Amino acid sequence: MSIVSYDRKLDICEQPSWGLIEYNENLSNNKEISIIERAVKVNPNEKNSQIFLTESLKYSEHKELFMLIDYTQATLNALTGLRDLTSLEWYVIPLLAIVFYIYAIELKKARTTGNWDIISCGLTVFGMDFFNETWNGWVMVLTNRSAFWTTPGETALRVMVGWNIEIIFMFLINGIVFAYMLEKDEKKRILGIPNRWFYAVVLAAFCVIIEVLLNVANVLIWEYPFWNRSFGGVWLIFLIGYFHFYVACILILKIKNLKKSFMAIGAIYSVAILMNIIAAIAGWVY
Repeated sequence: MSIVSYDRKLDICEQPSWGLIEYNENLSNNKEISIIERAVKVNPNEKNSQIFLTESLKYSEHKELFMLIDYTQATLNALTGLRDLTSLEWYVIPLLAIVFYIYAIELKKARTTGNWDIISCGLTVFGMDFFNETWNGWVMVLTNRSAFWTTPGETALRVMVGWNIEIIFMFLINGIVFAYMLEKDEKKRILGIPNRWFYAVVLAAFCVIIEVLLNVANVLIWEYPFWNRSFGGVWLIFLIGYFHFYVACILILKIKNLKKSFMAIGAIYSVAILMNIIAAIAGWVY
């Protein structure tokens, strides 16, 4: 591991590679001050690139801070330009318009027919993805190494280390696709399996195949041996990466009371929002 020394006022990383930060601070009157707790370089490939300083801790007089920074290269790249609006591209506009158009049509149908199942599925899957991306970010912070998945490649906007604007648009529509795949007769079976569960398996499996292709292309990075292209890893991705999205839809569709249905959907979003509020208060960046 390389050692990088920082002056208190210095924002510039003196070495291109790093893992251990050494910090020396002399104070008078035994006062405590905020000192670097975590440093992430904007561009790990460039010397003298600026760094982000986040999550301050307090240390008293004459204390030395030695902190191990063990983020993977993919994690560092994913943190680069995080939520940077200057990365926005024009193709975001037509994608946003398509999402608006789809929801506008479904809202009109729902108000006319009184059947809100399509909207419910759309919001449920997106809420579940929001929750997934949130706990994935927590994994990165708590392990001080990597999230289960990161998306360090080119994007119009990276919202979290594993979540970009393109993925967001996809999942806003994904639940609607699932709802349209379902048979009107809930009891109808396909290959002996209730059709809702059959399509949940099919769509989750299809999404995993797409993920594998993205991983092969190195735009979606998996770090841990239990979450990779192995037989066991693929099953875990299937189960808690996608399948539970559609299980949530199936459970929501069983709630026939519209108010209770939307309260259940709201609970999914509430958990994710609360987790992000806690992370923000803690100063976590993911």
